[in-house]
Amino acid sequence: MIENRKLLAAVTVLALVGVLGLFAYSATLEPLELDIAEIGEEHTGSVVCTSGTLTKARTVSGGAVSLTLCDLAAGASIGVFYTPDGGEPLSGGIVPGAIVGVRGEVRLYQEKPEIYVTRAADIVLLSDANSTEYGLGTVMESIQLLDGMNLTTSGRMADIEVIRSGGSLVGTAFSLVAESDNTTYTLACFCPGRDLGEAFGEWEPVRASGRISYYTAGGCWQMEVEVVSAPGPAG
Repeated sequence: MIENRKLLAAVTVLALVGVLGLFAYSATLEPLELDIAEIGEEHTGSVVCTSGTLTKARTVSGGAVSLTLCDLAAGASIGVFYTPDGGEPLSGGIVPGAIVGVRGEVRLYQEKPEIYVTRAADIVLLSDANSTEYGLGTVMESIQLLDGMNLTTSGRMADIEVIRSGGSLVGTAFSLVAESDNTTYTLACFCPGRDLGEAFGEWEPVRASGRISYYTAGGCWQMEVEVVSAPGPAG
């Protein structure tokens, strides 16, 4: 009986040493550097590094944060789940529109790959939300990924219509038009409370900033514009 106990104790110690050794070894492994579109089920259990545009962010139970990171050029996205094991909050700049780098373990959530992060230091702000402008072609090719996001893009104003109701100004509806790779892209826009016809003419180039959403009544994606200005270096 005593010999059996000694044997069991020895096996337990060896198993513990093995587990600790594997953990130490895994901590030294270099993460895989992958584009968002490259991350798939086959990477489950691997540690990866990637980056992209943050399009959604929300806090869930227990202080965890659910993020959506997108590669707008590839039209691909991936979920990022941050659970603050160390109680560290994310940087205040980690907001939709920011360019973010992420390091974490790939896990499957609802049969889709997701990056699981436990350290705030592994979610890094690469570019502020207000410092990046997206081409209209990029926006329109990935429009569904941008639902609810504030962004800046540019093009030429067309179909300008100042809308009034009962003598009161409602706002200005217009189309933002741009060409890219021999394709013409058009985004419906509405600027509430302003008469843009006084400041801009048909086919005048402009930069527009606002929020993307699906306009159910019109059956199309639309930007509710907050700022319209002449094109030039981002301020």
